[in-house]
Amino acid sequence: MALTHNKIANAKPASRDYKLFDSKGLFLIVSPAGGKSWRFKYRFGERERLLTLGKFPDLGLVAAREARTKAAELLAQGKNPAIEKKKVKMQRRAASEATFRKLGNEWLADMKPTWSLSNYTRVKNRLERDLFPQFGSIPIGDIESEAILRALRRIEARGSIETAKRVRGYVHSIFKRAKGERLVDLPILMEIDEIKSALKPARRGRRQPALTEIADIIEFQRCVDRSTSNLLTKLASRLLGLTVARHRR
Repeated sequence: MALTHNKIANAKPASRDYKLFDSKGLFLIVSPAGGKSWRFKYRFGERERLLTLGKFPDLGLVAAREARTKAAELLAQGKNPAIEKKKVKMQRRAASEATFRKLGNEWLADMKPTWSLSNYTRVKNRLERDLFPQFGSIPIGDIESEAILRALRRIEARGSIETAKRVRGYVHSIFKRAKGERLVDLPILMEIDEIKSALKPARRGRRQPALTEIADIIEFQRCVDRSTSNLLTKLASRLLGLTVARHRR
């Protein structure tokens, strides 16, 4: 006969463990101390196995039956419910340890070889000043786009309009990495992308005069060559000079 909530609640402890059976492999163990724990008995790989589902009353009768049904569905797919439960537990633990600071520093480490030292230092300082104090210790999967927008608003408030836009790009890259590790879902990436339209427009910069004297062009290229820019940037600068690229209105 299937269990009822009252029968479970009124079950008294005995001198040793005893079982109260429900149906389809689900039963409750009552301990001498009065604890009540759900178990699911099943067969996998020609062996009888037990899966602990949770404790009563934290896990009620209806919820226990739902957990049993999900376990049965895994069995139908050829999966061991106990192994799948361990996988979920490990994934949750990994997600809780994957803070924004941790993912941000890993992203920085990956990008460092492709950047100049000055650019790496600049990006690192922006993360440590504008983002890590706000939500660096929070698991990246728990961060909402509203919190990101608030952090960017603070950057705008000190007059750093263009910096706010760049920092949003850093955040997007970090979350994109997190999505690859299955720590966040696609919707948060889309929301971070949409934040662009909520930021203040950048001020139009002044036009820079063209270099028309050979000596000035040579000195400019020497400055580029002495800089810490990426090698591709330096080569691209030479290519532009050699092909006399020009902009037509």
